[in-house]
Amino acid sequence: MTLKDLLRILIINGLFANAVNLIFLTSWGQHLWQDWRQALLLGVLILVLQTLLIARLIQPYRPQLRLASTFTGSKLLVALGVGLVVWGLTQACTTLGTGTSLKYPTADRVLKFGLIFLFNSVPNALLEEFVYRHVPVRYGQIRGFSTQQILLLGVAVTFLFSIAHVSAYLFRDHTELSSLTQALRGPFLYGLAFLFVYMATRNIYFVTLVHAFSNNPLYLVRSPFLSTYYLYTFLFVTILWMITNEVLARRASLRRSP
Repeated sequence: MTLKDLLRILIINGLFANAVNLIFLTSWGQHLWQDWRQALLLGVLILVLQTLLIARLIQPYRPQLRLASTFTGSKLLVALGVGLVVWGLTQACTTLGTGTSLKYPTADRVLKFGLIFLFNSVPNALLEEFVYRHVPVRYGQIRGFSTQQILLLGVAVTFLFSIAHVSAYLFRDHTELSSLTQALRGPFLYGLAFLFVYMATRNIYFVTLVHAFSNNPLYLVRSPFLSTYYLYTFLFVTILWMITNEVLARRASLRRSP
C-alpha cells in the first residue's frame, strides 16, 4: 500500500459521504429526515452501499490490513464488557458530581434508541473507524513509521475525517457558513480522541462503541454535563487499558528472557 493508495481510499470515502448528504437539498430529503423510521431505512441502504464501496477499495490490500486479527470474537466481547463499564461509570460520576437522580427512559425511547444504535450508529461508526483509524494506522505500520509518525498521520487523517462532515452540517443541519468552522471543530476533536482510543487499545470494536454512543447515547440519568463526563470517562478507561497492556507486555517479555 502506497500513500497514493491510502489517499484514494480516504478521499473517495469522504466524497461518498458528502455526496450522500446532497439529498437534504431536496424537500423529499428534508421531509424524510423528520421521520426517524424512514431515515433509518435510508441509512441502512446507504451503509450497505458504503460497505460495498469500502470493500472494493481495500480489496488489493486485505492481507496487509490484517482483517482476521482485527475483527475477532474475543475483541468484541472485551469491547462490550469495557463499554458497559464506561456506561456505568459515566452515570455514576455524573450523579456524584452533579447530584442528579435516576430518570428511566420510556419504552418507546429505548426501542427507538436500540433500532437506531444497532442499525445506524454502530455500523456507521464501524465504517468510519475502519477507514479513518485502522487503515491509516496499518499503513504507518506497513511503511515502518514510528509511533510519533503514525500519530502525526492520524492527526492529518482526522482533518479529512472532519471535512467528510461538511455537507451534513450544511444541508442536513442547516449550519451557516460563518459557523461551519466552529461546527467542524467537534468532529476534529472527537476524531483525535477516537484516534487515541484506537492506538491505545487496538480494539476497533471498543472505539466503534465509544464513537457510536457519542452520537446516540441513552442514559438512566439526565444532566447537561453527561457528554463531558462521558468524554473524561472513556479517556480514563482507555488510559487504564493502555497501562494494563504495557504491564502485561513487560511481564511476558520478562518470562521469555533467560
